[in-house]
Amino acid sequence: IYENAKDFLCDIRMRNGSFRGIINYERVQVPRKEDKKKQEDPNCFLNIIVNSAITFSLVLCDEAHKVRNASTATHRGVEQIAAQARSMVMLTATPIMISDENLYNLLHILAPVQFDNDIEFHNSLSLNQPFLQALRELRTSRPLKDICADLSNAEIALQYRFYNEDNGSEIYRPQIVKVSDYYSDNPLYQRCVETMTSNKDNLTIRAKLQFDITSMSELNNIFSRTRRREITTDWTQAERHPFSISVVLNPNEREV
Repeated sequence: IYENAKDFLCDIRMRNGSFRGIINYERVQVPRKEDKKKQEDPNCFLNIIVNSAITFSLVLCDEAHKVRNASTATHRGVEQIAAQARSMVMLTATPIMISDENLYNLLHILAPVQFDNDIEFHNSLSLNQPFLQALRELRTSRPLKDICADLSNAEIALQYRFYNEDNGSEIYRPQIVKVSDYYSDNPLYQRCVETMTSNKDNLTIRAKLQFDITSMSELNNIFSRTRRREITTDWTQAERHPFSISVVLNPNEREV
């Protein structure tokens, strides 16, 4: 755990670039434009990381919801670190879906090429919805043929953005497509349809379908959400049993 940037830089030199460390988000914030002193501070963590061209094999961001706002100095700092990381994992137990923009901001850090604009991201969300529904139903006893019919007939609302060269404005054109039409040439989708309409049904087949459907989605391949009920082996819910503890303060403690 590095208390200051000087120790951090010293550790890098002593270990020939091989090191492990923990720093908090506040220490990697991008300095404000008006703060010239901090921008040029050689002991600033972020300056050392960027100027030394350090490459991280793995960056783990705990409490990742703290960087969900793209306008913050923390978000911009983590974005710079991510650019120098071979891999990054973000963890959070705090719901991030206050708005779709929160999730987009995190995915843009993790995969800036794959999620380089908000329109493609929102289209990915729309494309993902019918498959999420199918995944939920595969955990039930609903017949596979019925699940397949709903999935194939599901409609997806897509958005496309064009630029008007005459006045430089943006034009948005919506398009409604059926899953069966959009994925008509997708071999993985065709395999799922064939499996669900084959009159065979067992736990192994459903597990394989879950894997195939998950593999089709860009979103499912980059993040996973685990609910509390999914982490117990006996399907019980974690329970809280709060109670109060009374502590008598001495005079000095009361004064503080």
